[in-house]
Amino acid sequence: MERINTTDAIFEGTVSKIDTLDKSTISITFSITRKIKGVDSLSSIKIQTAKSGSSCGSHFEVDEHWLIFSNSQYTGLCYGNLLLYDNSFKDFNLEPISKNYKFYYTKLKKFINQIADAKTEIELTEVDENNTIIAKGKLDSNRKPMADWFYVKYIPIPH
Repeated sequence: MERINTTDAIFEGTVSKIDTLDKSTISITFSITRKIKGVDSLSSIKIQTAKSGSSCGSHFEVDEHWLIFSNSQYTGLCYGNLLLYDNSFKDFNLEPISKNYKFYYTKLKKFINQIADAKTEIELTEVDENNTIIAKGKLDSNRKPMADWFYVKYIPIPH
């Protein structure tokens, strides 16, 4: 939920064009197919990323369909973008995902669908695998975070 809360644009889109801006940056034009957060008035958007994976750049190909998280029209490997193949994330099959990631993607799918379908203010609650609340907060009707979000900070226990 923190990723959803801290990103200013979330959408599903198909890569329609890729341009090189300079020796280290490319611009990707997406045709937006599903508006989730921060792109309500747009039908397409240009997002930048680093050319190199070692600089956290993401690799895109024309006609690929993606779930994109971006800030200030920039994205990268650490943003949590997901290649959707021919699906919408709404219909994305979670069965082939490994057990280690299935819980995370199940929660992400739930939150993305709740946000995309929201027409008014909504409250989101995230729980861990033991059903303990680890995050809670509200989004306004424009899907922007409202004050007083609650996050539990986990401290790893050495084995």
